[in-house]
Amino acid sequence: APGGRLLFTVPLRKYRDDLTKYFGIRTSEEVNRASSHHHLLSESEWRSRLRGSGFAVDLVIHYQPDWYTFWYRFHRLSGPMALGRFVPDLDVKLWNRYRRRYLAAVRESIERTSDGANIFVVASKLK
Repeated sequence: APGGRLLFTVPLRKYRDDLTKYFGIRTSEEVNRASSHHHLLSESEWRSRLRGSGFAVDLVIHYQPDWYTFWYRFHRLSGPMALGRFVPDLDVKLWNRYRRRYLAAVRESIERTSDGANIFVVASKLK
């Protein structure tokens, strides 16, 4: 509706590039396919699509720098579908031990990132 707001978060093309940098193209393609990432665009492409759909972009916040993409994916390898098969509850044990560091990394990923692999967008429907 006119004046309505749209809030969303979406991975950018940089997410694919960061995964490729650390884990190779094959893993990058597998991760994005499994996550149903069909349109990995740039911020400017998202802005253009929103304008074309009658939205004004009010706010864009980048998050998840390349180092965070690495550690996030690396931590997922400790889950039950990977190393957790051999060490029960490995992901839970790591979370319990390093929770403060993980949370600090999330905060840093949001507060100090100008060119992240993901964006949070607030847009308003034009009248």
